[in-house]
Amino acid sequence: MGLRVCLTTLSLLLLQICSGVHDIRDFGAIKSVPGYQIAKRNSEAIVKAFAAANASDSTDREVFVPADHVFVIAHIELDYIVDVTFRIEGTLKINDELPLWPKDLGHIGAINFLEAQHLRIEGAGTIDGQGLMWWRACYIGKDDRFDIFRFDQSRWIEVRGLTLLNSPKFHLHFTDCL
Repeated sequence: MGLRVCLTTLSLLLLQICSGVHDIRDFGAIKSVPGYQIAKRNSEAIVKAFAAANASDSTDREVFVPADHVFVIAHIELDYIVDVTFRIEGTLKINDELPLWPKDLGHIGAINFLEAQHLRIEGAGTIDGQGLMWWRACYIGKDDRFDIFRFDQSRWIEVRGLTLLNSPKFHLHFTDCL
């Protein structure tokens, strides 16, 4: 049994190396399962995939969300990402359980980039902010909404081809960027 697990792990590593992408499933992302704990795990998988892409040589600097899959995510912080492509072909849904999100959301995004350079976010996929719960909370006086993407002190960012839906606040927010 140990040999089978080892060979399976080796096969996944070889597939990842040969394909030139860092598929979030290879880092533990689970598709089509709602709930905050899974959203947190999926967010951690995305952070790990970005870390691997950011640290790799020039041949495999892509983080990949596969088509025909839906992944629920929570808050993501990505710092100092350089020359990486985030290819979204499937769907990322932002977890809408308000009480489980960090407080003071007005200064963050669901996906935050700090000091990123030459970052490309592209694909035919969708990011659904599931903003209805936050819009309702705002209507009753609790304006604690966040953006889908937030870029701070970053340069040369390109976002194209994606469908961004139902953001709690702004879809894209740039602060002190070039």
